[in-house]
Amino acid sequence: DVKRISQSIFIILSTSLAEIPMLDTLGSTLPYHLFREVTAENINTLRNTIIETLSMQEPRISVIDVEILYDGEYTLACTIVYTITNSNIKSSYIYNVSVGD
Repeated sequence: DVKRISQSIFIILSTSLAEIPMLDTLGSTLPYHLFREVTAENINTLRNTIIETLSMQEPRISVIDVEILYDGEYTLACTIVYTITNSNIKSSYIYNVSVGD
C-alpha cells in the first residue's frame, strides 16, 4: 500500500491542476512553484499547498507534517510524513522541487 500511495503522491504533485482532460480536479498548483525565488514565504506557501492538495486528493492518508529543506542551489526536498487512514502505519515520501532565482 505504501508503494501505491507514494506513486499517487508523485502523480498528484507532478501534475498541474486541470492538466489532464476530463480530470480537471486532479493535480496541484505545485508545478507553478518551479523556478520561483526561494524565500521563507514561498517555502511556507509550498508547504501549505502540499498539505491542502494531498488532504483533498489522497483520501488514503492523513498528512502529519511537511518539512522542506533547500540545498542552497536548485532543489527543495519536501519530506511528507503521513499515516495511512484506518491503520497505525506511518510513512514518509520525499518529493523534490526544482527552483531557481
